[in-house]
Amino acid sequence: MNFLLPLLVGGPDIDLCFGVVSIKNFCRRQLFSSIYLLSRLYFSTKGSLYNPSSAVSYDNADTQKEIIYRDNRGKTGVYRWTNLLNGNSYVGSSVNLAKRFTLYYSLTYLQKQAKNSIICRALLKNGHSNFSLEILEYCEPNVVIEREQYYIDTLEPEYNILKTAGSTLGYKHTEETLAKLRGRVFSPETIEKMKKRFTEEYRKKLGIAMKAAVSEFNVSTKGVKVEVFNTETNTLVEYLSIRSAANALGAHMETIRRCIKANKLYMGKYSISIKEKE
Repeated sequence: MNFLLPLLVGGPDIDLCFGVVSIKNFCRRQLFSSIYLLSRLYFSTKGSLYNPSSAVSYDNADTQKEIIYRDNRGKTGVYRWTNLLNGNSYVGSSVNLAKRFTLYYSLTYLQKQAKNSIICRALLKNGHSNFSLEILEYCEPNVVIEREQYYIDTLEPEYNILKTAGSTLGYKHTEETLAKLRGRVFSPETIEKMKKRFTEEYRKKLGIAMKAAVSEFNVSTKGVKVEVFNTETNTLVEYLSIRSAANALGAHMETIRRCIKANKLYMGKYSISIKEKE
């Protein structure tokens, strides 16, 4: 209790006592401040001090498929596929890595996307056994696009058509393709066929057939969850129903149902499917 005496009785020792406390508090604040600044610098999104070595690496994407699913279920992060034959790579990200990887192991998906995706063509051509898969970084969903952009800028992956993460910037049609589109001319026969398709009789028949197909489809898809994959931004979103997916995409429910049944892309970029029950 002797150390409390100056505080109780007053006197010159009071200033000394408070001085010691102030110095200790000052040192403690400086220490925590330094630690905080160093941590902010270390984990800076610029990554200047970040070690770019992968968080997890799978040398054989074929034989380690089940391990890949198990390790990354429900995790968010940035990944890289690397072709072991030529060293070319692809960088992507997802808020649910395991779900994203199921697409890369789907033959149907790879074949569907091969026309516009270099990595899908490479996986089909060389096989998963000739690819390694790395998780470059696990992170929070709100910064995953930012971290993907960092690795695209740093690693310059050859298979990435789009150089801006999470957007369609950087993609352009070739001059040859643009010339074909500008010079497209329909023949008179084609024009007549197009007109015929919209006659009253044809629309009526089409409407009856569509209603029957949708009615049958409703029975098998009532109350099911829907997954919408954006092929341009490589993002997958899950919806509780076809109605909620249609609302999010600004489309009619029947349109979404038709896309699912016909296995066609909506607006040329959205792959829509019924989620399989776990």
